[in-house]
Amino acid sequence: MKEKYCSLCLSPIEAEDAPILTISGAGVARCLCDKCAEDIETASGAKEYDSIAEAMDRLTASISENNIDDSVSLAALDNILKHAAARATLIKEGKYDFSKDDEIEGEVLEELPEDMLESEEDKALDERDIERANKLDRVLNWIWAAVLAGTVGFLIWWFFLR
Repeated sequence: MKEKYCSLCLSPIEAEDAPILTISGAGVARCLCDKCAEDIETASGAKEYDSIAEAMDRLTASISENNIDDSVSLAALDNILKHAAARATLIKEGKYDFSKDDEIEGEVLEELPEDMLESEEDKALDERDIERANKLDRVLNWIWAAVLAGTVGFLIWWFFLR
């Protein structure tokens, strides 16, 4: 197994199911160690201004100390820290409505809504696409086999029969 490192502090991650900060456009997961994941959770969910500020300071110190230059991780962290800073400011001013947090935490979907479920039509289209891809793979395999055979035949002619 390839060893994973935290995207923010570069410490090795030993857990198989490490928290993920974000996923790049190429599909590479940017994982977090438990300490950084806890700091992000504190920064984005704590109810005290001081604990939010401390968590944000630890995160920014960690990325600056370790010279993190991964733009995907930095963009994700920047987005989290912007929202955490705005939330912390409202908490410090006493204007933050904590009832919104309780509503969000209590809202858990038991089942996916109908419009998010995969329809029979979508399944049929997916199966058709898979079938077409398999046929294309078979054709390309035969083409590569013919090219390889032609190359080998040419090399035999060039070196031995000419």
